[in-house]
Amino acid sequence: MYKQDKVKGDYAALGCMSNFSFLRGASHPHELIETAAAGGWSSCGIADYHTISGLVRAHQSAIEQSVKLLCGARLIIDCSEQIEQSEQPIEKDRIEVIIYAANRAGYESLCQLLQSCKYGFSPYTSYKKSCKFIYPCK
Repeated sequence: MYKQDKVKGDYAALGCMSNFSFLRGASHPHELIETAAAGGWSSCGIADYHTISGLVRAHQSAIEQSVKLLCGARLIIDCSEQIEQSEQPIEKDRIEVIIYAANRAGYESLCQLLQSCKYGFSPYTSYKKSCKFIYPCK
């Protein structure tokens, strides 16, 4: 086991869910950032289900607390159509992924992906309805 002091400074909390992940996360985005700062962590990665809505509030807090905010989204994608066409049997018909943006262009692409999957189109790209969200709280 490593001592906690060795982890501080270089530790990034990834996959944090705020209360914008309905019925999944409990803390406000700014509280996640404040907790990371209080723990001495250098970064905090917030990834809510199918949204980036909480990142604006987290961004302001990250500036105030001098914590690097890793902007992301947690997606549950239905793969049942691809699995049916597959030669290999796969037990699960959905996958859960967390996508983080590495820079401003990546953040823009993440926003376009969320818009494309949610509404079936994007005015900025030629995306078609290529993925289907499964909301975990039906």
